[in-house]
Amino acid sequence: MNEQNLSSFIGVIRMDRLFVGSKSEGLYPVLHAENGKQFRLHHKGDISMNEKMLSSYDGKTVQITGNVDNLRGHWRIVLAPESVPLVVEASPLDELLAPTAAAVALSGQDLHADSVPPPTKTDTFSPPKDNLPEGPDHKTNHTEE
Repeated sequence: MNEQNLSSFIGVIRMDRLFVGSKSEGLYPVLHAENGKQFRLHHKGDISMNEKMLSSYDGKTVQITGNVDNLRGHWRIVLAPESVPLVVEASPLDELLAPTAAAVALSGQDLHADSVPPPTKTDTFSPPKDNLPEGPDHKTNHTEE
């Protein structure tokens, strides 16, 4: 890959349905960049890496680096084989699931860990006890006959 033409972009990766109605119709990784442009992401080398590796970043804000081209009228960023998106901001769902993923990893169960990035947060959430609603007062909520 020509290093002189490398560009860096920040945006959200989404798996978008492209080429509707054609033989190529399917879900493809697309970077929705901060500047409003959409770039189909292509991982140079193993084609299956597009789905396996890039789909794990679906919904995440990332920074990526690659060569930009306009293949047949569609903007595309071609990532180098060793290039991996850098997560800039995790979604709220990731933060909620991180303790669960860490607990599964510690339990020794293998849930295809090679295709999922490791969790970044492992502490658990405990709601404050003073915000819990009180139970019914059985002394005042009964009916007299």
